[in-house]
Amino acid sequence: MPKVLCIFILLPFTLFAQTDAYYQAMTLGENAQASRQYAQAIQFYTKAIQLAPNEKEAYLRQMSVAIEKRDLTTFKRTIGQLEGLEYSLPLEVYLTYAQLAKKQRLYNDGLQMLNKAELRYKISKSIILHRVELYQKLNNNAAVIKALNQALELDSKSIDVLHQLATIYIDINSRKSIDLFKKLLDYPAYKDVALSSLGLLHTKLYQADPGPNNRNNLVLALGYYNSYYKKHPQSKDTKEMIDHIRFLLES
Repeated sequence: MPKVLCIFILLPFTLFAQTDAYYQAMTLGENAQASRQYAQAIQFYTKAIQLAPNEKEAYLRQMSVAIEKRDLTTFKRTIGQLEGLEYSLPLEVYLTYAQLAKKQRLYNDGLQMLNKAELRYKISKSIILHRVELYQKLNNNAAVIKALNQALELDSKSIDVLHQLATIYIDINSRKSIDLFKKLLDYPAYKDVALSSLGLLHTKLYQADPGPNNRNNLVLALGYYNSYYKKHPQSKDTKEMIDHIRFLLES
């Protein structure tokens, strides 16, 4: 009987001691973080987590240090720990991880984190465009095109996506590129690049099959270059293209 009483008497003091140790570890972590001693800060926050594994604050602070330190190992571990506690992390956390992974050339690691984000959130343009950046670093044009088309399905008026797709298709599918750049003519911010690109594309189509039956592509190219030149009469390259196309049409 005395032993049982002893346990109940000592337990509150043990809890108070743990609580004091937790707050002490948190304070030391804050001080270390403030002085940019990131490795020490992570150690203190890790200790606080061990003392109070259900307290979310220590995890969140540990994650903020990991971001400042660009420590992807700690960052990923903390994300997993918070998910294990069923804590709802904002989408921005996963996107930030993908950005840091890209900077550290850990492209597949970044893609895996974006896949995890997609499981927890409905697919969004933000997730897709971050995925596109990683696919571009991996030189995976097929995946880039697939992702951009997916983004365009989500938002058909997404001009930046339209422009990216049109640019990628220049060397892959001229006809598709032309269709997309024609749509961009309706947007003032993209009209110049659309005019010059359409002139280039129609010139390329003629060059691929020069002859009288393909002169219409020269006529179209000339029209687009003329429209661009009216806005930018200082462009020597455009003037040279106009003169060259006129020569071909007159010969």
